[in-house]
Amino acid sequence: MKIMTAYGELDRSLVVRQRMLLDNDHERTLNLEYRLRSPLRLPDGRLVLPDEVIKRSAHVRLRAMPPGLEGMQGELQRALFGPKSSTSLRPSGAMPGEASRGALRRLAHLLRFANTQAITTAFKVEVLNGSHALGTQAANATRTVTTKDNFKMALFLVSATRNASDTVYNTTGELAGTGNYTQGGNAVTNATVPTSSGTTSFWTPSASISWAALTSSGAFDAAVLYNDSATSKNEVAVFTFGSQSITAGTFTLTMPTNDASTGLIRLA
Repeated sequence: MKIMTAYGELDRSLVVRQRMLLDNDHERTLNLEYRLRSPLRLPDGRLVLPDEVIKRSAHVRLRAMPPGLEGMQGELQRALFGPKSSTSLRPSGAMPGEASRGALRRLAHLLRFANTQAITTAFKVEVLNGSHALGTQAANATRTVTTKDNFKMALFLVSATRNASDTVYNTTGELAGTGNYTQGGNAVTNATVPTSSGTTSFWTPSASISWAALTSSGAFDAAVLYNDSATSKNEVAVFTFGSQSITAGTFTLTMPTNDASTGLIRLA
């Protein structure tokens, strides 16, 4: 049985696979790394050693945004420039209390990502203006277009700054169009109609989104959902996950359960 690697197809018996799982309230990411069992001489004379990663794959299940993340920018400013605040971080020689540890964890998460998970503010306005159709609707006296829009999801480098202030999709900070990645991303399978439960409406793509045989142009940690039918490619949301660097592997975004608690897009 063969496996595709950075050096072409190799017999699977020559390869060792290592699994690394990151599982928390924000994401469940399974990283797979492949190395050789023993040194291998390639046909062109190059020697590949067992300590070299020859393939990486990642499978990410998106979960909820960590609580308190939205307000941490102000806390970071106070920590750096406003020591009078009770939430500021000051060296004291003592172990921090639980409140301080919580602030440190949230600040660490903020510093870890240049990209910030959020539904864009522009999308919230555009929904009220009727600019997005995530599902079909019956013909009525107000709207004549009854078809749903097409959506895509694109991957962005850790050095990008995608966040709630985004308005439209663009290639700034996106993975380069190399290594079997096409800028603009992959189409979203949308066979699930928007619905509601209680006071929350929700919508989730009906299938996982995958990039096969991917070699990323750099480390990436965000996916951007946008309306591909819109003339300006209006952005819907940014989703973040653990930093990934893929070599000749498959990267999969597994969609969450489509309900009022975990649906990908929820309006309460």
